[in-house]
Amino acid sequence: MWRRAERTLLALAGTALADGVAPDSADARPLVARITAAFADAHGRDDGPGFRRWLAERIRIGADDRVTRYRTLLAVINGDPPKPDPVPPARWFLAALEAAPLNP
Repeated sequence: MWRRAERTLLALAGTALADGVAPDSADARPLVARITAAFADAHGRDDGPGFRRWLAERIRIGADDRVTRYRTLLAVINGDPPKPDPVPPARWFLAALEAAPLNP
């Protein structure tokens, strides 16, 4: 379920980023709600202020530039084609999550 939530984040936040949706805009709020709901479901938790703070910290850790470098090197070592970089959509979501009201 965590992977499904990650795919939801990458798809929705990636599209929003590509479309130029500002993370602090009203258009970002329904996306934050959908992505957050996917992660809450994956963890068997309810969406709320505590969960959103917890999720923001997890996303912040995963949105490190070193993740991009690690994934790139891992693909080279394994002879795999490069995959889309998850860091820019994760950073967009983190900014949108932090801009959204804590009470969903």
